[in-house]
Amino acid sequence: MGIKLIISEILSALTLVSGIIVGVLVLTYVTTLFFKPKKEEIYHTIMQWFGRNSLWMAFIVVLTATLGSLFYSEIMGFSPCGLCWYQRILMYPMTLIFLVAMVRKDYDIFYYTTLISLVGIGFASYHYILQRMEYATACGIESCTTKYIFDYGYITIPMMALTAFILVIFLHFAYNYTGKG
Repeated sequence: MGIKLIISEILSALTLVSGIIVGVLVLTYVTTLFFKPKKEEIYHTIMQWFGRNSLWMAFIVVLTATLGSLFYSEIMGFSPCGLCWYQRILMYPMTLIFLVAMVRKDYDIFYYTTLISLVGIGFASYHYILQRMEYATACGIESCTTKYIFDYGYITIPMMALTAFILVIFLHFAYNYTGKG
């Protein structure tokens, strides 16, 4: 197995694990609505930890997404389609925004990056649906439906971007949960 394939597998695994973490936290939150005392304490502890570490975690998420997209286009040679470019336009600046926010300890940045992430979720969701439905002409470029990778039965490059945008919003929610936001 070559290094390129290993890196691609790692990016897919990170997407899978991230999705599982968010899913478990959403499920934990829903169960706290029915089983208050014990589950609520667990959820509270987890959310406090995510909230305290939200800035650097968001930076790692967007940095990984940025480097991952560059890896796929520049090293693997996958040609980004028009929708990929829109997602990149939204993701790349967040790397610098979160870096500056970490240095300044500026948690208010989440209000801006959440808006950017919501737009990114729209583009990534639309792109993922196009890929899964295989509408080759929907975005005017056939490569929009090309699945360069397809891991775990659902992970494509747009799903990786979608997961990163969702994680940024989740980390904003976690920060607000701590009572600081």
